[in-house]
Amino acid sequence: MEDRVYGILERRAIPETIAMIRSMIPHLKKLYIINDTSANGDDSEPFIQEAIRNNRAPIEIEYIRRSTLAELEERFSQPNPEEAIFFVRFYNDKEGNLYYNNQIASMLDKSALPVFVTDTLFIGKGALGGKLVLIKKLGEHTGEKAIKILDKKLPALDVDTFQTYAYQFDAQKLEAFSLSPKPAIDTYEPINATPTFFDTYRKFIDAVFLISPFLIFLILGLAHNIYRRIRSEQELRAIEMQKNKHQQFIIQQSKLAEIGEIFSSIAHQWKNPLVEIATIAQERFYAQEIQSDEEHNRYVQDIMVQVRYMTDTINDFQTFIMPSSEKTVFDVNEAVETMLKIIHHTIKYNYIDVSVDISNATDLRVRGYKNEFMQTLLNIVNNAKDQIKEAREAKKIKRGIIDIAIYNQAGNLVITIADNAGGIAEEKLPYVFQAYFTTKEHGHGIGLYMSKLIIEDKMNGRIFVSNQNQGACFTIILGSAV
Repeated sequence: MEDRVYGILERRAIPETIAMIRSMIPHLKKLYIINDTSANGDDSEPFIQEAIRNNRAPIEIEYIRRSTLAELEERFSQPNPEEAIFFVRFYNDKEGNLYYNNQIASMLDKSALPVFVTDTLFIGKGALGGKLVLIKKLGEHTGEKAIKILDKKLPALDVDTFQTYAYQFDAQKLEAFSLSPKPAIDTYEPINATPTFFDTYRKFIDAVFLISPFLIFLILGLAHNIYRRIRSEQELRAIEMQKNKHQQFIIQQSKLAEIGEIFSSIAHQWKNPLVEIATIAQERFYAQEIQSDEEHNRYVQDIMVQVRYMTDTINDFQTFIMPSSEKTVFDVNEAVETMLKIIHHTIKYNYIDVSVDISNATDLRVRGYKNEFMQTLLNIVNNAKDQIKEAREAKKIKRGIIDIAIYNQAGNLVITIADNAGGIAEEKLPYVFQAYFTTKEHGHGIGLYMSKLIIEDKMNGRIFVSNQNQGACFTIILGSAV
């Protein structure tokens, strides 16, 4: 049979789909991958396992191979905005039962979680969508190859890989789960979209074109529709420009909101050096004995040290409040230390211990906006400080702890800021980065929203929050500068 073997391999976009799911659901915490125990399932097994091993995102992946259709329906009957399903196949179950396509489609359609797939077989039949192998195109390709084989136009042992994909998504499922492929996917094909007027009345419109003497009125109507579309596009562009301006305004507004608290800290820092200067001067003035030049110089040096400290403090403050004009390469640890220096006394007098761990970092450089990045850190640390203060007043803790860790992972730089203030209520976690959402009695609700804009829109990174151990943990992921 050596001269009669031909083949077509179908490559499914497994790792790409997992990455796409993470992009479409930024708050994703758990992903279920479903595969059956068939021979085809065994073929997909190594690629699924490799994708799971290569996953670096802070999400839990549960791989399901042995189950039944009824168990899957029961398991995924309750909604959870932090979970999703990646369905590879499930034609036979752990008991040896085989399922028809309509049974599988019914299970997918009943799922209370979004279901991503790898081919077009179940698109429009319960699946949400994904990067899909085009089943029809695969069939056409197979038929064309069969004709070439019959015409003896292909050599023996000709095996090729079919890698034609399309991004397709069920519009009704996207709406039901409040999801959008953008901005991760610029171009995709919507399936099951709500029919437009022209889709609904296509036959009628065709008849009008053929028999109606009022064709001119239809043309005028179409021209008016085009005019309105152009006008709508212009209005959308204007809204988008206004939105960008509003975002910049929010950034500056949030920074100004922090100035009062920072300035109070700076004023407190200045009091100690001023008292020290006054004391040194008084000692020099009331000295009864004539001091040597060496002792005189020592007094002068002490005074200059205190003055230099005052100058450095105000310089740090002035540098911090100036917005960055362009991206630069900067050291993240240096930015963290500068930020902590500015709010040192605020942290100290609220009985908070702060630690910075860079022991697992090999490259601390990133490219972005340093001052805006420091503003993000300040927002997070100040929120932690406020929560710690409330916990101390409620006698839940004696001292506050803020642990900052910086390390490299998979070519990225990761910064985590964790506290021991008790964490954020689970039902509020998905909303902490939304504009004007706040858990504080007098909060303005733009600090963390601004932080998300800076990290994700301006520095092409990621930011998310979770509850760990005794409190909240914010995680920032930035691309390395090299």
